[in-house]
Parts: sequence; structure tokens; C-alpha cells
Amino acid sequence: MIISEKDILMRSLVVFLQKLAEFIHKGINIETKEKELEVFYEEMLSKKRDYFVNIEIENVLREFEGNDFNVKIRILAELFYTESIVQDGYTRKYFAEKSLYLFNCFNQNNTVYDINVFQKIDTLSQMIKNE
Repeated sequence: MIISEKDILMRSLVVFLQKLAEFIHKGINIETKEKELEVFYEEMLSKKRDYFVNIEIENVLREFEGNDFNVKIRILAELFYTESIVQDGYTRKYFAEKSLYLFNCFNQNNTVYDINVFQKIDTLSQMIKNE
């Protein structure tokens, strides 16, 4: 059996999503969660959290162009989604808007229907509306 690079990447994405789900439900304070999130950014996208927080989203999309574009967008959308769950106030809305934008970009370039993505888009839309 030959395992392609895409298969490996998709398996990594599944493991990553499972780890994020566990992370969200941890009962730890926000400072600790931010430190742990930093590790996720570096492991999955090879850059620090602050880089993605401060860069314009269009520049991120240009940087991700090429191989694994959609996977990288999905990873960053999930990280921003997680940030929107653990943050509050203006910070929550900031991450929710970025995450929503990235999930919509992901959907435009994805050929597979993913109910989880649509649920997160709905959650983010409500979060933004309510902030």
C-alpha cells in the first residue's frame, strides 16, 4: 500500500482537529491557553501566533498559495476559531471574523462537503452578530 503525501497531510489534520477539540474543553486559564495555542501555530504552520494575529488575511492567503493551500487555510481557520472560543469581547470578535473569512475561503476551494465547517461558520456568524 502506497501512502501519498496528501493522505499523510489529511491524517495530520484529523489528529490536529482532535487535539484542538480536547484543548477547548481543558479547564485552564486564558494565559495558559494562549501559551499552548502558540505551540499549535508553530507545529502546524511553522510560524509564531503573533505573526498570524498581526498580518492582513489577504497576505496570509498569498503566502499559502501553492501546495496544500486549502489545508493550511483550514488549519489557520481552526486556530482562529479556537481563539474565538477561548477569548472574550473585542478579541473574540476579531478572531471570529478572521476565522469566518478563512472558512469561507476554504469552502470556495473545497470539493468535499464538511458539515463541521458549516456548523462553525454558523457559530462564528452568531458570535460576530452577538458581540
